Amino acid sequence: MIICSTYQISKMYGANPVFDKISLGIHDGDRIGLVGRNGSGKTTLFKLLAGIESADKGEVHVRKGAKVGYLAQIPEDAVKMTVKEVLRQPFGEVLATEKQMEKVAGEMAGPAASDAEQLNRLLAKYDELQQAFEWNGGYEMESEIQKVINGLGIDEGFLERPYESLSGGEQTKVGLAAALLEEPDLLLLDEPTNHLDLAAIEWLENFLRSYKGAVMLVSHDRYFLDRTVTRVFDLRTENSPFTRAIIQPLQRKKKNGYWRNSSNIRSNKRKSKK
Repeated sequence: MIICSTYQISKMYGANPVFDKISLGIHDGDRIGLVGRNGSGKTTLFKLLAGIESADKGEVHVRKGAKVGYLAQIPEDAVKMTVKEVLRQPFGEVLATEKQMEKVAGEMAGPAASDAEQLNRLLAKYDELQQAFEWNGGYEMESEIQKVINGLGIDEGFLERPYESLSGGEQTKVGLAAALLEEPDLLLLDEPTNHLDLAAIEWLENFLRSYKGAVMLVSHDRYFLDRTVTRVFDLRTENSPFTRAIIQPLQRKKKNGYWRNSSNIRSNKRKSKK
């Protein structure tokens, strides 16, 4: 089933065309690599799919109820949060339920405890909230966060630090962790291996291969793409001053050396690790 599709979309910045008449479809379980030369519109296409920007022409359709997650979508108020609070943001429904549980627990510890009828109502409400908390993965929230920060190599000492105090690279890693924890139906990742060491890249490869939703990613790391995607959308100029979406099999991209340099770098790192 299609999660997201575009029909004949075009985008311009001022008088400069980015791309023209792009049509594509993304299905459940897809693993798609988006490639193209710098300036071909890869990041712009992601922003259109995520609803951050609008196409000048054409249509973008997202299946009703489907959630699209984009690596760069850190909440605007994140500057006021600690890193831990940013990482807990994807669990918004769980956090809201947890807050209600704390409120009801406080009421049960107060004067209401002396009224049997009111206490029973509060107990029933707490039980209902507790079931919702469990159903939505509340008891696994902290372990899920721990799993992702360990996998990406995020220092636990960062958790209580203000998000705005982190360097750009550290913020990017935290943003990647938050995107993975959100578990959207379509996960859009723009150069996700930037600022990751080899161990974190290998962990991310395994995470994406087993991810339940669809994944579309931009990366210049050929080895990473080989291990995570099953098809490639190639944004390139084709008999036109505009960039068009050409769907091309990954095997053909491997042969022309498009990612040759990054492949050699990864290979050398792996050899030195042994």
